[in-house]
Order: sequence, then structure tokens, then C-alpha cells
Amino acid sequence: VAAGYGRTTTAVRSRNFTNAMYRCICKFQCNSSARNTIFRFVLPDAGRVRMHVYNQQGRRVTRLVDGVIQAGLHEAVWDTKRAPAGVYVWTIAIDSRHEGSGNIMIGK
Repeated sequence: VAAGYGRTTTAVRSRNFTNAMYRCICKFQCNSSARNTIFRFVLPDAGRVRMHVYNQQGRRVTRLVDGVIQAGLHEAVWDTKRAPAGVYVWTIAIDSRHEGSGNIMIGK
């Protein structure tokens, strides 16, 4: 937060979905022109979702989602305009179970 990249804008949006989408719990799309990273995830049932992004030192950079989310396809948007260039790690837990993680490379 002191460095200025802890303050990010996050929006969670619900989308319509079909059963075929349940094959993927979480995937992300980086839009370099808009400097946003969009995470898409599917919940087969409502649950408490926690999604965070960490820097290479293991410090949490942002909390994307922290709350009870209804079943369906959702998006969480990380505004990376103020994030320094580097590699970040995202994690997602649903009902306190680790469901996935991955790396994001932010370039400037």
C-alpha cells in the first residue's frame, strides 16, 4: 500500500453460463492495452471465495474477491496500472479449499 500499488480497483461481475463452462474453475486474460487482468471463474454452487494476488516477496498486493458468491460464471478485474512490472502470483480458495494458482507477468 505504501508503494502505491496496493490500491487497486476490483469489480466482480456475474455472467450467464452453460454446463460446458464447468470444466474450468479459473482462467485469466490480460488486456495489456487497458492494463487490466480479468480473472474468470465458475462456481457450481454458492460459496465463500477468496482470491488474492501476491508479489514475488510473498506480500499480498490486492484482494480481488473475499465474500460469498452465488453459483455461476464470474469475473474479477485487477487494475494493474499502478502495479510495478514483474511477476505476480494469484490464488483462489473456495470454502477454504485451495482451488488454483498461477503466475501473471506485468510489463510496463
